[in-house]
Amino acid sequence: MKQLIRSFSMLLLTILLLPWFPVYAWASEPSPLFADSFTGGLGNWDLFGSTAFTIEGSGTQAQLKGTTSSTTPQRAVVKSSKLSYSSTDYDVGFTAVGDRFRLLFRYSSSLSYYFLEFKNAKFVELWKYPNASTNVQVGTPVDIGAAITGFNLTDTHRYQLKIKGSEFKLYIDETLVTTFTDTTLSAGGIGFSLKSIGPAVNVSVKQVMVSPMIPQSAIIHTPVAEVPYNADLPLSFTLAGTNSAANAQIHYAYGDDVALDQIIQAVGSGPYSGTIAGTNHFDKIRYFLTAQDNEGRIIRYPESGEITVPIREIVPYRNNFESETLGAAPVGWKIGGNTKVIQLPDGNKVFNINGSGSAKLNLPMYQNADNFNVKFKAKYERMGTAVQNTWRFRYRAVDDANNNAMEWATHNSKYFLMRKTTLGGNYYLANYVKSLLDEWHDYELRVSGITHKLFIDGVETASGDDSDALALKKGYFHWNVVGGINLMIDDFVIEPLPMPYVMDIQPAGNYAGIYTQQESPGIKLALEAGAEAHAFQLDYTVRRADGDQSVVDSGTKTYNLEKYAKDTEIVSFTPRLSAIGTYEVSAAFTVDGVAQPANSKKIRLAVVQQAAPVKEPDLDNESKFGLNTHYALNWNDDVIDGARKLGARHHRSGISWDDVDKHVQDASGKTVYDYSRVEPQLNKLFTYGFNQITVLGIDKNASYQEGTVNTTSALKAMGDFVAATVNRYKGQIRQWEMPNEPEIFSKPYVPSEFVQLQKVAYLNMKKADPNAMLLAGDHTSSVRSVLPKELEAGSFDYADAYSYHPYVYNSMPDGNLQNVIDGVKELVTLTVDGRIIT
Repeated sequence: MKQLIRSFSMLLLTILLLPWFPVYAWASEPSPLFADSFTGGLGNWDLFGSTAFTIEGSGTQAQLKGTTSSTTPQRAVVKSSKLSYSSTDYDVGFTAVGDRFRLLFRYSSSLSYYFLEFKNAKFVELWKYPNASTNVQVGTPVDIGAAITGFNLTDTHRYQLKIKGSEFKLYIDETLVTTFTDTTLSAGGIGFSLKSIGPAVNVSVKQVMVSPMIPQSAIIHTPVAEVPYNADLPLSFTLAGTNSAANAQIHYAYGDDVALDQIIQAVGSGPYSGTIAGTNHFDKIRYFLTAQDNEGRIIRYPESGEITVPIREIVPYRNNFESETLGAAPVGWKIGGNTKVIQLPDGNKVFNINGSGSAKLNLPMYQNADNFNVKFKAKYERMGTAVQNTWRFRYRAVDDANNNAMEWATHNSKYFLMRKTTLGGNYYLANYVKSLLDEWHDYELRVSGITHKLFIDGVETASGDDSDALALKKGYFHWNVVGGINLMIDDFVIEPLPMPYVMDIQPAGNYAGIYTQQESPGIKLALEAGAEAHAFQLDYTVRRADGDQSVVDSGTKTYNLEKYAKDTEIVSFTPRLSAIGTYEVSAAFTVDGVAQPANSKKIRLAVVQQAAPVKEPDLDNESKFGLNTHYALNWNDDVIDGARKLGARHHRSGISWDDVDKHVQDASGKTVYDYSRVEPQLNKLFTYGFNQITVLGIDKNASYQEGTVNTTSALKAMGDFVAATVNRYKGQIRQWEMPNEPEIFSKPYVPSEFVQLQKVAYLNMKKADPNAMLLAGDHTSSVRSVLPKELEAGSFDYADAYSYHPYVYNSMPDGNLQNVIDGVKELVTLTVDGRIIT
């Protein structure tokens, strides 16, 4: 019966004590090596004749009370029969309040043990009797208050010492205070001691437990030493010592004096991973990691404190290539194709990208550049006969499909500033029509916030803002040439710029600025302070853009923003613009009391009686109002929806054979058509009710044949594609068009080959949908010289109508346009044999 009571008491004691301990191990809790709640007196303790220790209280209030004025140590040590002196690694836990006391561990005799001495309100020291009568200090005193703000020994605290090998970790109230190390003593028991240095000292101890060291769960993680400027910080870690499922998190902050209260949910089940976004605001990232099991037990890395990762500063890059090795890539550049440093006849070294080469600045510092001036000298020569010879400089690049670029191409002799994204491809910000072939010129690309500017020979030639949600914010630098351009680069410089202030206005609630009389027109103002605090002022005026151009509203707004702060506001007009017509909003900005004319902006708004509703596609062409927009998914939806609001019913779209058919067959040998790249755009336009007149890009497919399709097998594959596509969109698309402007984009252009394409497409189209219509020709303003050759080859017999683009540039009077239209009608009428062609 006594044994049963003793066992039950030990179980109850264990249950009572367990909640006091922080749990770092996720395995089943082992039985304690020793536990004492002092309800049974001092029977477990050797006092060595001392009367300094007694038991006070009873039940859960029982405690070991010690007090003495003696200047010799007064000890209370757990008997070796209760806790063997051969014990090596264990956890000691207890609750205590006192003014000066010692915790003994690895005690085997009065001349062999360690002790932690807690004293002076908030300090702890490690000492040892190394098998000698004189004690020796290990390490230096530790200020507990540095780890636990406001700590005082005279308050009640929970203490825990983890003793493993030569490492002794002290936790107080579940916070790691310090770690001591020493290798002198390897085994022994535990106890408490008091020693006065004058006045009486005391301690009260409750709920002592000694537990075996068990395989401890831990987060395994290797921090990085630093991250480059503005770079994301990817983190990966694993858990050791557990098979439990865990909820893992990354706790982080940027800079100093900020709580680590931002949290990323780590993904995976081991290893776990997450990424802290890069920053251009601060010089460091701080973080710690946690993992919690299903029972709420938590482990942490590091056990206390945090990891600090410095962020490197970005500095200017300059290279005139004179110190680079001839015939090789410049240091820090990753190249492709025929790219190398060459020497010109005058002895000057330049960076040369010839034919179809590329070069990426691969230095880590410049992989996340955001605001900068890039300066260089360049000369480009046309070396190939391709339709389009292009050189481009990518910046803020994430990859080949997501970047900003400045490029020049021979087919239109334009410099473009553009954004390219996976969603929708190229989006043009600005352009400059000029060819500077075969000449050296100075270029400067200034990219700051949302503004992109190109200077050539010191003159601003192109500029555009990009505040779209798809706009690239940072990235690397990359050169490439395609189609036969010989590009030479010299004196290449990158000058980082501080984060600028940004002022942007757009129509409120509707990017296109088209409102019904029931809506409330206004402007959306977006401000960013950048790297310094600023005071902003907006002065705006709204006037009629038609009629008497009278002012209908004006106002002033002021804002004070701290550095890196952002603000947005919808500015509504008073009175509300309700009269049908167009309006012009003029906005002028002042920053810190200085006018900023370069940031002034004018936008047009329109108020209509009502917006045209979304209808079913007008397959019968009852409406004559349509448009050719070159729409892409990277457009703001309000733009294309604005055309719908104004009543447009038709839209010229496109499907390319080589984008859908990669010459892939399924197990049965049937061709697999993949419409996943074209269908999102078609479906988006369908949602606005547009009837789509769809250009079929059927003249080329390198998966079947190089160049214009003219072999029997390739023509059959093309016909099969047309039949499959027309059938797929039967009831949704009725008008289909031949390839766009073949006389420009097909080299060589052979009229009879295109009539052959037309015939195959026409016959297969009619099989799939007898109501489908083929619009032949699709020529540009040269239609009157090109179309006769196709008509002579029999084009008329395989056409329902003819399409052409009557561009008439720089020609007055407007009668020139009518001459083109009349001329095409005459050509077709002479061929129709009495039938009507529209």
